Amino acid sequence: MGQGREANDRRYRAADEMETIDDETSAAATDFIKRQAQVNTPFFCWHNTTLIHFRTHVRAEQK
Repeated sequence: MGQGREANDRRYRAADEMETIDDETSAAATDFIKRQAQVNTPFFCWHNTTLIHFRTHVRAEQK
């Protein structure tokens, strides 16, 4: 999760980090799915983005 941090290092993220969190978690989920499919391993991946929440922090091009 960016800059070598694990997702649970902090309870809250800075606003500028929240602008890209969906990109980071989507990339991680996609990578996980591809790796599991390559080795033919059954998997389950629940990925929920933050854009559905009230008061999200989005990049300028998403506004």
